[in-house]
Amino acid sequence: MKPRSIVLILGMAAGVICPASGQSAESAPPAGDAASRAAIEDRFAKSLHGTDAGRRHWYELPDGFGAVCELPFDDPALGCSGCHADGCDACHAPASGAGADFSLETARRSDTCLQCHFRQVEERRFAEERGFPDVHLEAGMACIDCHTLEEMHGDGRAQETMHAPENPSPTCTGCHSGERLDSYPHTVHGGKLACAACHVENTLACLNCHIDTVVREKTIEDNYLSTCDWTLLVNHHGQVTTGTALTLVTGGKKFLAYAPYFTHAVQPQGRDCGECHAARGGRRVRSEEPLPMAKFWEDALIPYNGVVPLKPDMLIWPYLEKEDGLWMYSTNPDTARIQLVGGCTPLDPQQIRYLTLPQRR
Repeated sequence: MKPRSIVLILGMAAGVICPASGQSAESAPPAGDAASRAAIEDRFAKSLHGTDAGRRHWYELPDGFGAVCELPFDDPALGCSGCHADGCDACHAPASGAGADFSLETARRSDTCLQCHFRQVEERRFAEERGFPDVHLEAGMACIDCHTLEEMHGDGRAQETMHAPENPSPTCTGCHSGERLDSYPHTVHGGKLACAACHVENTLACLNCHIDTVVREKTIEDNYLSTCDWTLLVNHHGQVTTGTALTLVTGGKKFLAYAPYFTHAVQPQGRDCGECHAARGGRRVRSEEPLPMAKFWEDALIPYNGVVPLKPDMLIWPYLEKEDGLWMYSTNPDTARIQLVGGCTPLDPQQIRYLTLPQRR
């Protein structure tokens, strides 16, 4: 298991599973022939699991966090460039009395995925604390039941980001189909609303990662704040879906990223119409009244609760410095550099207007 460094916060495309660095013959996968195995290894070497391309792509863009942090992506102090699977053994080799043996069973266990995918650990913690467990986890499903082998090993193309529309990704309709999808709640939005917008309970967000302290202490532990109390709506690939926010502070400078994000907190019953339409968050945004998304009071984060449409200049985030183990508001009056990740965009004025109108049954 990799140590928790800044990779938890910048983990938009964390890595697990298969091929090939320095692997012993005893733990080699029964791939049939050398050509088959070479093809798997070639695909994996270009995948997001086998490289740091996803994280690097967004960090190094002109509007990315690298322009604020001023540390190169490969700087060991950040720990970003080391987050990818170092061959088959990362997921396929359980320890045993005789050493490590190749195992498909180990790779299929969700606990194996959670060794690297720390955000999903946070999701499960919040779900347990708040009482909104994911319906699929409650049914005993594992990560591999939705995430395909093609996602794990790659599809042979060099991938820059998990958010590219051509990249393999699970869809709800891959399993859910039939008459229920022809019902009014599933057709009223005309295909312009993603399943997550109604069925995901809340959005996980990691806020105020204090990079200076992370670099100094070489750990992310206790140097960021997380919440799972609101649902942010963004445009992505032609649909309104759930998104997240990420805030960071370094050298007194502020950074804010918005990204499409699927929190594993799926509920069997979708939202009531009123949770989105005519909700107070949408009304405030439409009326150009700034909306504080979180406050910090008496050493505790107090987040907003409810559904909010993304309009960056209307959403207010706290930015905190950390001194001697204590959080305090930043005194830097400068605004944060904002990055829109993964092709997500804010809701447009017409969408926000529709969101603020009461809906007829």
